[in-house]
Amino acid sequence: MALKKISFLGKLEAKHVILIGAIIGVVIIVALVINLGIKPPPPPPPEGPKLVYEVVVGDVKFKLREVKDRGNVLKMSESWNTSLKEDKTTTERFIEITVEVTNVGKDNISGADWLIKEIIDSQGRKFYTTRELQ
Repeated sequence: MALKKISFLGKLEAKHVILIGAIIGVVIIVALVINLGIKPPPPPPPEGPKLVYEVVVGDVKFKLREVKDRGNVLKMSESWNTSLKEDKTTTERFIEITVEVTNVGKDNISGADWLIKEIIDSQGRKFYTTRELQ
């Protein structure tokens, strides 16, 4: 008994094979173009320093209460410090910070012990209170 050769193409002619190959090629090209057009989402921005609204240092708790942008002119007429007469100007901005300070310990601490004399930001710049500007 002789074995018959089995063909997967059967009775397809060459033009049919070329047509099927062309259709498959077009589908592959379209799929590639669509995939190249889809961009992955941008990476999340890098995390900066975390904001601190409340911190305890020793027996003293500091809590940020309010921040006000005072612009580039600090008007002495609006200051609680009456000894300062001339308005102060800057090329940057004056920022007013209100901090609540609480003694969380058992010993009495005088107010002068917890005065904030300077604030250092994340870039290492130093900012002084109006008391330090006198």
